[in-house]
Amino acid sequence: MTAVAVPGFDLPVSDFLSQQSRRQLDAYRAALARLAEDTEKKTPKGTCVAQVRQAAQRALYASDLYRDLLDTYPVDVAIETIGGVDCEVFRPITGIRTADADKVLINCHGGAFVDGSRTFSRLESIPICAVSELKVVSVDYRLAPEHRYPSATEDAVAVYRALEDQPGVRRIAVFGSSAGASLAAQMIAALHGQGRALPSSAAMLFGGASMRGGDSVAIGGAILAGQTGADVGVSNIGASYYADRDPRDPWIAPGLNRDRLCDFPPVVLAGASRDFLLSNVIETHRRLRAVGVEADLHLWDGLGHCFHYNPYLDESRELHEAVVSFLRGHLDRPDGEELT
Repeated sequence: MTAVAVPGFDLPVSDFLSQQSRRQLDAYRAALARLAEDTEKKTPKGTCVAQVRQAAQRALYASDLYRDLLDTYPVDVAIETIGGVDCEVFRPITGIRTADADKVLINCHGGAFVDGSRTFSRLESIPICAVSELKVVSVDYRLAPEHRYPSATEDAVAVYRALEDQPGVRRIAVFGSSAGASLAAQMIAALHGQGRALPSSAAMLFGGASMRGGDSVAIGGAILAGQTGADVGVSNIGASYYADRDPRDPWIAPGLNRDRLCDFPPVVLAGASRDFLLSNVIETHRRLRAVGVEADLHLWDGLGHCFHYNPYLDESRELHEAVVSFLRGHLDRPDGEELT
């Protein structure tokens, strides 16, 4: 079967998006434009990658977007070292209930393994912390180009093992977006390979258990290129982090290996019709179901990659609530109780 030449066309806004959602998307785009401009101002010429990340962090924390995020989802944020790895720790502003003191959520942030430290991590973790009213630990894992695979997996596993060994911690779930979804899958595979207990459940959002392309890289990538000029071809996704590694390696892409997947805990996945990694989400869901792993799939029409970073969007709240409901459903069940 050969490739299909698709004529160019103007893509209208989805009929399923409300007028309110369209306004919320416009507000977010304007906020991102201001954030990008401020980041550029805070980035001295000739700075290294780490300094660019720090400039992005300063710009985010000074932005209306971040203020609005915290107004909508009030939490406390602290930096702690766990298992020898720096982490951001989020706690609900109202405190954690005694019944939930033994539960922890681990976040593996997005950013293509080159970015997202203390920026995307906060856009992901703050809402989940506030909605769940649970402690969230976001792993500030090592990034490319300074580091290569399996640095991020090693850091995520180290944090998981340290939390698992903490007195009073009995139940852990993990969630991640985009590259963080792949990292969550890699962490689960690594833990299983080490003979460790696995998380009670996992959420893979806007990414899956492999780095393969599929239709969405071409279709969603073309949409994103039309909007921003960015090239998200499959060869570019995580390229500097994985370097010359085989993308089909079962430790990198457990979603392609039946023996790895069959031992996964229950998983909830989320994606959107204009997401360039939607194929990865769909294929991971299909393969999990095929090996008998409980897997839920939530999809939204007319929205793009990691739309849940938008604190103004009603659909973001829907996603957060769906993820929390799934993760809590497994965190809260009595020991030994099987879900049917």
